[in-house]
Amino acid sequence: MKSELKVIAAAVLTAACVSSPASANEVYGDVRLSLNSIDKADGTSSDSQDSNASRVGFKGSYKLDAGLKALYHIEAGIDAEPAGGGEENDMFSRRFGFAGLAGNFGKVLYGTLSSPYKMAGLKIDPFYDTAAGEAMGGKNYGLSGFTNGWFDNVLAYITPDMNGLQANAVMVMDDTDSNDHHYNYGVSYNQNGFSAGAQLLQVNTVGSEIDATRFTAGYKTDQWSVGASMENVDPEGLADTDYLYVAGTYSISAKNTLKLSYGDVDNDGTGLAAGMSHNLGKKTELYALYSDVDYDDTTLDNRTVISIGVSHKFSIGGN
Repeated sequence: MKSELKVIAAAVLTAACVSSPASANEVYGDVRLSLNSIDKADGTSSDSQDSNASRVGFKGSYKLDAGLKALYHIEAGIDAEPAGGGEENDMFSRRFGFAGLAGNFGKVLYGTLSSPYKMAGLKIDPFYDTAAGEAMGGKNYGLSGFTNGWFDNVLAYITPDMNGLQANAVMVMDDTDSNDHHYNYGVSYNQNGFSAGAQLLQVNTVGSEIDATRFTAGYKTDQWSVGASMENVDPEGLADTDYLYVAGTYSISAKNTLKLSYGDVDNDGTGLAAGMSHNLGKKTELYALYSDVDYDDTTLDNRTVISIGVSHKFSIGGN
């Protein structure tokens, strides 16, 4: 395993550093470490060091005939402090990987990748992949589980940008039963700081169906931003659930930004997160945050998190 990773890393570095005029290749990463203090309503507390979805990846494109362009993007997770030995505790873990074609028609992608439904919510959450997330990484409280993870065997089509307007159609193929394919259709608009979108997701598994609908809207300036996500997740034969998430940021100086979010899950509870980040440079950010989740169900432990962390990004190659 280690020797294979070394070979892959060497190949990637070579590709990134020796790009032709007709190609663009990049190796990149984001190390996201934090120290966290976690208190629960039952009186228990714990301290932890987490990697918060640290990652390394490589992506690129190169020109083909007839005005086409080939695309690829592969990313692995990094555990900066794996517990114990053995292959199950390797520093690297699987995240996603896909390839595709782009042209005047838009983009066609195939592989393992995030759904447009997921990405619509992720862009609004200023605490995504921090200890404010429900599992020390990923989504914050107030966003559904479909804002985490990836789908395998994805065939996706994304239209070209038409004055800020784009549409997407995604099919997640089940190799054993065509009745269990998943589908994601949506439209988004992004122009002059304003963004809005609607996404429909249908997940079919073993004869059951889950229908999820998300509406998003946001506005961003050089100094502040606001955004909101509203979801309805309706499992077949079960009660549906409404999700509400609102967030905002405000830059009090060139290097310091305040962040705030509020989440509400129907018949489940509410969550609040507040934090501040400080840029040490273009690619390094220090932050501190406070997160609190208050469940309606008294059998669940309310959770309070205080976290300090760092995000350090790097890249080699690219345009």
